[in-house]
Amino acid sequence: HRHACVGWYKDKHSSMPHGMTLRRWKNSDLGNFNNIYFSMLTLFEVATLELWTHIMYKAIDGVSFNEAPKRDHNASVGLFFIGFVVVGSFFIMNLFVGFVIFNFARVKSEEDGTGTIGITPEQKLWIETQRMMLNFKPIIKMQSGRNKWRIYMHRVCTSNIFELAVGFCILLNVAVMSMEHHGMDSDWTMALEAAHQVFSAFFLIEVVMKMIAFGRSYPKDPWNRFDLALVALSILQLMLILINRALPVKGYILRVFRVFRVMRILRLVKSAKDVRILLETVWYSLPHIANIGAFLCLLFFIYAILGVNLFAKVKRGEYLNNHANYESFPRALLLLIRMVTGENWNGVMHETMVTEPDCSEEHDTCGT
Repeated sequence: HRHACVGWYKDKHSSMPHGMTLRRWKNSDLGNFNNIYFSMLTLFEVATLELWTHIMYKAIDGVSFNEAPKRDHNASVGLFFIGFVVVGSFFIMNLFVGFVIFNFARVKSEEDGTGTIGITPEQKLWIETQRMMLNFKPIIKMQSGRNKWRIYMHRVCTSNIFELAVGFCILLNVAVMSMEHHGMDSDWTMALEAAHQVFSAFFLIEVVMKMIAFGRSYPKDPWNRFDLALVALSILQLMLILINRALPVKGYILRVFRVFRVMRILRLVKSAKDVRILLETVWYSLPHIANIGAFLCLLFFIYAILGVNLFAKVKRGEYLNNHANYESFPRALLLLIRMVTGENWNGVMHETMVTEPDCSEEHDTCGT
């Protein structure tokens, strides 16, 4: 009960001698509904879905103004928060974002008649040039030569069965790589290493077959050069393993070469049309990303300076701590980047709003 909230208790964040803090009857630090201002702020936090379940559980445990919370006192209160999340977050927030984007595109289209948003005319020309280059890229024809052996090898290397077999081996190789884990015994390690060597031998044979089949045309294809580079790295890794038995080689060097094995899966992009379209879309979006990134950097810079000037001396707590604070520009910048991801942003906000007696106006440790 409220009248029983008297005396002192030990608090690790207390600035009093021996860490003792006077008991006080106050609201939860994660928002309340005492007035319209705090109610709207709390509902906004719920709409962002950050720590909204903590706020909901606090409300469910609430009994009355003069009584301490009881666990799961009124579970039906949770329906209010769930309904608000569905309406206020899933529908209204997404509708608001879509409405802003739609109107921005409409205004931009009316101004320049292009219908493109977020890019300059020069960037639009760059996108059109890149699209034209990709659509009209000449196909390199792999010559088979006049030798019967090369003609036969050319027929094998260009067959669908051969491509499917190579693709299956690539997937199998990646699956074997995923079987590695911490604490492997020596037998399992040797088995996986033997499997990797078998795959490396297979891809080496593939490269040799294609070099015989295509002759001088082989290195003209970028994918063939990519295959050749991976095979060369596999051979170099094997040489390092053999050297390591006689002369120790630093472990991280071997791990770097193992990582390159995963790159083989990129070869599947060559035969996956939908994936190629997706990658081309990302390539076309680079000018938009650059413009938006520059704007975000400007906002981060401005808000980091404001944060240092406003909250540099604010008392630390659970969320405003040694790793997340506004005590210097780099720290403030890192904290803002973290808050943009939605990680505990409202916890930091409430701790920058701290007031007496939880802080000292004399020492300028209170919030703004």
